[in-house]
Amino acid sequence: IYISHDFNIEKWKKEVKNIDRVNSGMKESSSKVAAFIDKATEAVPKNFINESI
Repeated sequence: IYISHDFNIEKWKKEVKNIDRVNSGMKESSSKVAAFIDKATEAVPKNFINESI
């Protein structure tokens, strides 16, 4: 059963543009890609996993 959370969808949509840039030939430096992954991870509430079980 999927439990809906207050995941910040609007914030995520703004970041999708960065994913497109990464997919189109890794134009971003690896450090920027890593920073994006960190931001995407932080966008998930810390208790998301525990409450989904």
